[in-house]
Order: sequence, then C-alpha cells, then structure tokens
Amino acid sequence: MKDWMLLTIIFAIINGVYYIFEKEALKKDSHIEVLIFSITLSFIIILFDIPININIKPISMSLIAFKSLIMFIGWILSFKAMSHMSVSKYGVINMSRILFTTILGIIVLHEVITISEFIGMIIIVIGLLLVNMSKNKNKTKSKKYIIYLLIASIFMSIGGLLDKIICSNVEISSFQFWFLLYLFIISWIYVLFKKIRLDFKSLTKNYWIYLYSIFYVIGDRIIFTANGIEGSEISVISLLKQLSVVITVLVGGKIFKENNLKKKFVCSMIILAGIIIVTLY
Repeated sequence: MKDWMLLTIIFAIINGVYYIFEKEALKKDSHIEVLIFSITLSFIIILFDIPININIKPISMSLIAFKSLIMFIGWILSFKAMSHMSVSKYGVINMSRILFTTILGIIVLHEVITISEFIGMIIIVIGLLLVNMSKNKNKTKSKKYIIYLLIASIFMSIGGLLDKIICSNVEISSFQFWFLLYLFIISWIYVLFKKIRLDFKSLTKNYWIYLYSIFYVIGDRIIFTANGIEGSEISVISLLKQLSVVITVLVGGKIFKENNLKKKFVCSMIILAGIIIVTLY
C-alpha cells in the first residue's frame, strides 16, 4: 500500500471519531457556538507549532484564503445538518462528496477514472440512495437538512481539490497555519457581523469540543501530508476517506441508540464494497 493511501486511512479513522465528538458537543451548545469555539481552539493549538517559514507566494495565499472561506460556509451548513440528523445518516450522506471530488479531479487535475473506479462509484451511489429511502416522519425537515449537507459536501470537495493544489506548492505546516488563521479571522468577523452571543461558560465546560479540536488538527495535518505526496490522487483519497463511515454508523449509531441501524450498516457495507473495488483493482 502506498504511503499516501495509508495516511488517508489513518485520517479516515480520526475523522470518524471526531464526527462522534461533534455530535456529542452539539448536545450541549448550538451548532454555530460549537463551530466558532472549535475553530478558535484549533487555531490556539496550531500556535504551538508555528512553522519557521510562513512566507508563501501571493497566489497560494489567495487559494488558502478562498479555501478557508468555502470551508467555513460548508461547516455552517454541515453543523446545522448534524444538529438535526442522526450521526449515522449524516456520515453516509456526507459521502456524496466522493462524486463531487472525483468530477473535480477529472476536470481540473485530469485524473483518469478506471473501469474499476467507475464500478466502485456506481456501487457507492446505490448505497447513498438506499440510505435516503428510509422512512422519516418529518420528511420535509429531513430533506431540508439533507440539501444543506449536500451543498456543504460540494464546498468541501472544492476544498479537497484546493488541498491537492496548495500542498504541491506550500510546506504543509505553513499551509495549516495560514488556513486556521484565516478560518479564525473569518469566523469572528461572522460572529461580530451577525451579533452572535457565545455562552463561554457553557462552551468552556463542553469537553467534547476540546477533543474534537485536537482530533481535527491532527487529522488535517495527516491529510495535508497525504495530498502533498507526489502521485497521490484526490479521487482515490476521497474514496478512502469514507472508511470513517464504519465508525460514524456503527460506533456512533450504537452510542446514540439510533433507529434503523441495521439498514444503515448494510448501506455502509455496500458503500465500503465500492471503495474496496476502487482501491484493490
């Protein structure tokens, strides 16, 4: 197995865990409060590892700033969806970004899709469709947040594309520092503009946010490193990331005692079967 594939699998495990932390954190505070506070904590954490060389080219700096903006918008939508959706369903629907990332990889980076990758993606799409066929007493509300999550997935897919482009030209530690700095600035501009009141007393006692932030910073460093390795492909990276669904569906679903867990497990296995076909053949 190639190094960048192994790093992506490690990231997927971490990613699955911090989805669960995110869901727990949202039980105590609102989605926007958790988002702003987690970004702030992540930036504080990265300050302990400020790179020696933080000077980068203007074009790369512009791309990092743009990535920070679209990721912030995507997170607002995804956190909102998470607060109104089961963690297992969130994890499975969130895998739609595979398709968006693959399309971007083909168009922008000229990546070639093999027959096995195409078959794997078809199987993944089937799994995604099945999970959305489950009965829901509040279909209108559910569809609203599914749309939020799909839009967020598009933004995050663009972010994944930018990761590949930026990591090929910028030192990983510098990229992560500037990315979190811009996120920090954008998030607090949003707070001031929207006049959002944060309950710091509650947030500082919400230890799930601390865990989420730590895992997020570690996960980002790992996936940035994977993207920076020559020969890595964002379409395959995107597919491997979805291994996190096993944790979000099985572990998260069990912890939160969610309904239809057996069906969601089957959907996850179908999707994982598609991922295996893509990576092994």
